Amino acid sequence: MTQAQQSVKQLLQLLQDAVESEICSLSVEDLRDRDVVIGGIQSRLRSRINVLAPVSVLPTELLISIFEEVSDYSPDPDFTARPRLHYRNPQIVLSHVCRTWRDIAVNIPELWTVVDNADEDRLEVFAARAKHFPLLLYIDANCDRFMSQVSSDLFRRYTPRVRGLVIITHLSPAPHPPLYLRHPAPQLEFLSISCPMGEARRLQARIVAADKFPILFRHRTSGLRGLEIRNVSSWVPGNHFPSLTHLRLSFSNATEIDAQVFLLTILSNTPCLEVLQVTEVLQPEASLSSRRIVLPSMRSVSFTEVPLPLSLSVLNALDVPRGALIRLDDVYSPGEAALDIPSRLIDGLSRWEVAADGEYLHTVLEDQDSRSGLWIRSTCASTSDWTNWLSHLGGVTYPFPLTSIETLHISITNAAGVLPMLLPQMSHLAELAILVNPSCCEGPEPIALLRGVCTALAQEDSACCPLLRAFAIESNTHDPVDVAYEHILAMAATRARLDRRIERFAIQPRRFIEFDPVITPDSIAQAFRDAFAPLEQHVEVVEIVVDGELNRLCPFKMRECWNVPDAEKYWRLVDYEKPHYDLPW
Repeated sequence: MTQAQQSVKQLLQLLQDAVESEICSLSVEDLRDRDVVIGGIQSRLRSRINVLAPVSVLPTELLISIFEEVSDYSPDPDFTARPRLHYRNPQIVLSHVCRTWRDIAVNIPELWTVVDNADEDRLEVFAARAKHFPLLLYIDANCDRFMSQVSSDLFRRYTPRVRGLVIITHLSPAPHPPLYLRHPAPQLEFLSISCPMGEARRLQARIVAADKFPILFRHRTSGLRGLEIRNVSSWVPGNHFPSLTHLRLSFSNATEIDAQVFLLTILSNTPCLEVLQVTEVLQPEASLSSRRIVLPSMRSVSFTEVPLPLSLSVLNALDVPRGALIRLDDVYSPGEAALDIPSRLIDGLSRWEVAADGEYLHTVLEDQDSRSGLWIRSTCASTSDWTNWLSHLGGVTYPFPLTSIETLHISITNAAGVLPMLLPQMSHLAELAILVNPSCCEGPEPIALLRGVCTALAQEDSACCPLLRAFAIESNTHDPVDVAYEHILAMAATRARLDRRIERFAIQPRRFIEFDPVITPDSIAQAFRDAFAPLEQHVEVVEIVVDGELNRLCPFKMRECWNVPDAEKYWRLVDYEKPHYDLPW
């Protein structure tokens, strides 16, 4: 131990002895004076401890990277983040660790760009430390000081600096949004206004008489690219948005407004729109609009939990490029099960998946390169049935691009006559896959379906599917009789004689009788090999698949193209809004 170290140790011991001997006799003022002195000594000691700590030797550049990671900072702001308001900011925690960390943190403007209105003093500090950087501002309209903030110049001062603005208006006293969106926002890129569903109806009742198409930010919204309005169902902006690319709307509480008018009005002001997401609309009826809205940059249109008539009416008014992906998911048809799809949306699509099970319909049309498509998942009233609509496809009532279909994967329950009616119209069909009885049902219906299909494909007087080269069947059965194997053999022989030979035939019987010691995968495979052995005379490749992957031959599988790039650039979709297959079996 050096002499200096010995002296410090002795002084500390003397200080401790002096405090203990005098503490009872000192006045409050004297105690406070000594506390200040001792506090200063402690501060110096702690500073020295921090200097000697291993973390203190980290380079400043590395500390800056750590701070940015902890604070979720990115040069390209994550607008999808929705931090809980009134939370303790990690920037504040970092700046209170030590003097060095504080000096570094307060001199990184980017760390202080995410602010909220919970504490005006903190907002002022953050905005000052952010310097010239644009802000991401979260406004809670239920904040106790919100009304005074609206009447003051708080928003006027900071709106011009805002790049992203997220507003939650979830109590009925919240004012009509234009009251605090009246200041110019020249840097604004993203705007989100939402109202929790439990409070939206009360809020709407207070402002239903206000302007339904208010002008926000005094028209200065030329840079806005993402707009989200959810459950604030009594108005939509009347601005022209020349740069808007992403739009998300919800009218779950719109019982007193015309959602169709609102949708078409705002869409007519978004000439550069690329992604449209509409969810939770209650309006069951819609009228055919004569408007035509040209959206040449549209890549993705999604309607989720929206009545089918309204979805189709809006689509009929849109003029979108051929490469757009259009998804109507979980849409409900309150009347007759029918789809009057604008032909311009489906012309040229060549791959078709369709599953109909009474009230349920799943149909996906795509081009072979998966660059464009139409997806519809719908249910109808219990008094209706989708098979009637399918049986009329291709006619005058429901035009459909049957002649352009090259690949068909189909499953229809209790409608043996539908597919034989459709096949003669498919002059370019090259691949046909049938999922016969996905729900493990037995009976004459699957046999009747395959008999009808074979009869249609074996027609001699008219060329039914002349380009058909691959035919696959997947069925929950263990008996070749259940798949009308004799009719399949006869059909293949006829097509070979007519020079319309099928090149590949595959069948996948699946055992559905549990714990049967007689019926085994091997016995099923042998029974089907024996039954279809004569088919090898007329078909180049015959494949029997037993106990293979479910839906291997007739797959219903979502293609990656439906996960549209940048669809969630400005918000995070909840699970039910994301593309996913939800089949009835």
